[in-house]
Amino acid sequence: MNPAKEKKFGIGIVEIIKQVGISPERLRYWERLGIVKPKYLQCGTRKFRRYSQEDIDRVILVKKLVDEEKYTLSGAMMKLKEKIKETEDDPDEEKYKPKQNDDNLIKCLTSPKKL
Repeated sequence: MNPAKEKKFGIGIVEIIKQVGISPERLRYWERLGIVKPKYLQCGTRKFRRYSQEDIDRVILVKKLVDEEKYTLSGAMMKLKEKIKETEDDPDEEKYKPKQNDDNLIKCLTSPKKL
């Protein structure tokens, strides 16, 4: 896909899993948790996920924290939140800006589980 189309429509799930090196199931799970929020492109009766560069940057960071630095997923989300706070003062830094429900996600991941 050419860069102009990628910027307008985003990147598909196949491209992102190849680029980042994670499984589609893991990416979809992170989507359910709110780590990424892809846009959906309607084509007839089908919907296609389209990921922004911001989504890709967030996935790369969380993957690195979980796989290489051995963070738990909730720990990685806290680290992501720290990155967000660091960049809030920098208007040029967009990739770690908060997405909707980041606070709720971290509360959900860090709260004690009820069985």
